[in-house]
Amino acid sequence: MNKYYFYDSEKKVYRKNGFHSISYSDGDTTENEIFKILTETQDVSCGSDELQMRIHDWPTEYHLSWARSNLLIPLNLSKKSKVLELGCGCGAITRYLGENTAEVVSVEGSLNRAKIASLRCRDLDNVKIYCDNISDFKTEDKFDVVTLIGVLEYSRKYIHADDPIAACLACARSFLNDGGILVLAIENQLGLKYFNGFPEDHTGEPFFGVNDLYSQKSVVTFGSHELESILLDAGFLNTEWYYPFPDYKLPQFILSAKGNDHPKFNLENFLCEHASPKHSINYITSFFENRAWAVIARNKLIPAFSNSFLIVASPYDFTQKEPNNNLLGVSFNSLRKRVFVTRTNITSSSRNEIEVSKSLLFSLHDGAEGSVNGFHHSPLPKSKYHEGTSLALQFVREVSAGNFSPDSIKIWLNYLFQQTNYDDGILSYIPGNYLDCTPRNLVKNDDGQINYFDDEWVMNDPIPIAWVIIRGLAISLHSCIIPDKYDGMTVKNLVDLILKNCDVTIPAKLWEESQKLEVEFQAAVYNKVDSPNFSEAINEKITTYSKKTIHGRFNRLRQTNKHRITMLLKKSIKTLKFFAIKAFK
Repeated sequence: MNKYYFYDSEKKVYRKNGFHSISYSDGDTTENEIFKILTETQDVSCGSDELQMRIHDWPTEYHLSWARSNLLIPLNLSKKSKVLELGCGCGAITRYLGENTAEVVSVEGSLNRAKIASLRCRDLDNVKIYCDNISDFKTEDKFDVVTLIGVLEYSRKYIHADDPIAACLACARSFLNDGGILVLAIENQLGLKYFNGFPEDHTGEPFFGVNDLYSQKSVVTFGSHELESILLDAGFLNTEWYYPFPDYKLPQFILSAKGNDHPKFNLENFLCEHASPKHSINYITSFFENRAWAVIARNKLIPAFSNSFLIVASPYDFTQKEPNNNLLGVSFNSLRKRVFVTRTNITSSSRNEIEVSKSLLFSLHDGAEGSVNGFHHSPLPKSKYHEGTSLALQFVREVSAGNFSPDSIKIWLNYLFQQTNYDDGILSYIPGNYLDCTPRNLVKNDDGQINYFDDEWVMNDPIPIAWVIIRGLAISLHSCIIPDKYDGMTVKNLVDLILKNCDVTIPAKLWEESQKLEVEFQAAVYNKVDSPNFSEAINEKITTYSKKTIHGRFNRLRQTNKHRITMLLKKSIKTLKFFAIKAFK
């Protein structure tokens, strides 16, 4: 029992006399909705399908998605760890820590959010929630792990000190036991998405961080070099760096520093599909982020331009963390239903060879099966890493350059037709274990050999080859830069065009059958509430890109900036008038 706090049985949090709450909030509407959802939900665990089905916008996704906890999975925190979470928000990370470590003490400055975090962890006896400003938190205990996840950047707003950033880090360090570690997650001031017009995550203003508009009282983020120096000055002599994609909030792929440097790890194959989600934010981009990542990866610049950082830091050697020195990266399929969510670890062997292992992220409930409606989920625990270029990456390069008769698709189609038991062209059927034989799961090595990997989906009966072709092209096109001359065309139009250029035509009846199969597959596998189904998505108009498009975007950006400046001037004039009138009274 902490002698400095009393237990508020109504809020179900520990509080301190004289402290009420800080002003930070996601808004009453959002926080009330999250509280209502958690109240109405029976299963509030990290792997709750109930919570996933309640996601309908960015705030609910941020607070309820199980992808939030992906961030900590690569760290292999010891099950015996005693953890202090500074700034727990509404409890998404708290829940993961409570399920996977021995004891969790979480501190949140907002009383309303602390109450929500307590509700999220209501069935975990090893979790205690305290409401206090993190810089004022008191305890006699020391901890194996202290976290600052999305917290350090707010130090200047809520910590009263000459150097709030240093004070925050000193506070975190003071709670570490011998050998303890700090887990820090924060946006990169120079993240690639910010150069592409994505609004600064905290201020909502494009180019705010890139233009270094932070003040001594505002939020603040840092680039990698500056942040490393700040940690060193704070006494954190040892650091391990990780780079989450698209960012630390809902990571789908996390790269280690070792993975960035490994000569055989082709990061372009992974990153060609990773662009920052818009989260319903209407902002103007000037380039395709997933294409830029390829260039950045080749030049080993990911540490400089990663959208955010995950850092393990310590004044001591890393003794409280399970050894994970060979991790290159880990990827997640977080959009699926619980029983199908996987993690894929990419590691380096003692001989510096790359190894791949795949496992379910969540253990199956009693009676749950990894099969549904004839779709069998059979991820291989270990598989070979194939060096080379994925056909998806080659396809993206070709189509983005205006080549709609791409060699990558001809190679892929030839490979598919070789797997059929009889030659009936596009009317052929292919064995059910080729359901996932799409360009993203095919790699061509330097000798021209094609290798099929990650074949985790199987159907008992043969399936139409047209279905595999349609789903493979539709998936791959979403990562491409489409020239402006194809403006107005749908995904289906482009699929037909590319196949026509490869001397393949899919009859309308077969299109209809394939779309129906894909809709059934996605409904069986994915947690999608408000998203359009495959039939709707494939008939959506594609986004094109050209010099004309760029100029149009910059003109809109210029008009937007003019409007902002006008509004600021009006606001300034109004303020001056107010003080002038007040002065003459």
